[in-house]
Amino acid sequence: MKESQDLKNQVIEEAKAQARQEAEKIVSEARLKIEKEQAEAMAQIKNEVIALSVDIAEKLLQRELSDKQAQNDYVEQLLKNNHPRIEA
Repeated sequence: MKESQDLKNQVIEEAKAQARQEAEKIVSEARLKIEKEQAEAMAQIKNEVIALSVDIAEKLLQRELSDKQAQNDYVEQLLKNNHPRIEA
């Protein structure tokens, strides 16, 4: 009788241990999946910010350089700022 009770308790404890291991595995996999999805979302947001920034810069430059004189003035300013020895 005691042996069957001991066996029953052993089986229950083994089942609990196995359930705990399985739960830990599920939680661990879920954390990894969340971290991966978070990294992918951040990369997507960064790409969208970059695309928007380039779009805005392009529109600003188009507006600022709409005529030939503005283009020449801009190039001269860049040359002076980046290469002070160059007299445009």
